[in-house]
Amino acid sequence: MLVVPDDVALVVDFLNTVDVDEGADLLGDEDGYQGWATHRGLRPTKRELTRRVRDALRDLLVDGDAAIPRVPLTVQVAPDGVPHIAGGDAADRVLAAVLGLVDRGEWQRLKLCPNPVCLEAFYDRSKNRSRRWCDMAGCGSTMKARAYRQRRRRSG
Repeated sequence: MLVVPDDVALVVDFLNTVDVDEGADLLGDEDGYQGWATHRGLRPTKRELTRRVRDALRDLLVDGDAAIPRVPLTVQVAPDGVPHIAGGDAADRVLAAVLGLVDRGEWQRLKLCPNPVCLEAFYDRSKNRSRRWCDMAGCGSTMKARAYRQRRRRSG
């Protein structure tokens, strides 16, 4: 079984702060943003920038092309030689986690569910990176049934 590092969990959680179908956005108001960031041990500043970063990352997962807002990162090297983000806020920490994923070749494992009423981000743990839906029992089953009905209509 593939072990999911903490930075993967942070990025997936960050990408899922918006519920596209319901129109809910945990970063949509200051209280929601403060709660989300504080719960994860992040410094909640720059809410609008953080939302723009999230939206740009979701766009990257969909079409591979998005403009990431400029976020100045301050990197410090710890005595053990490990670099880390110094005093960063939520957007800084998430982008540092994304850079870690890219560096390890794991960014491609992050995907958005293609079910139009879901669009939830998930981490593809499959060996060949072929997982398509956030959950096979829910979205996968729904999407397969929908495709089957469409094929039947066309051939019938």
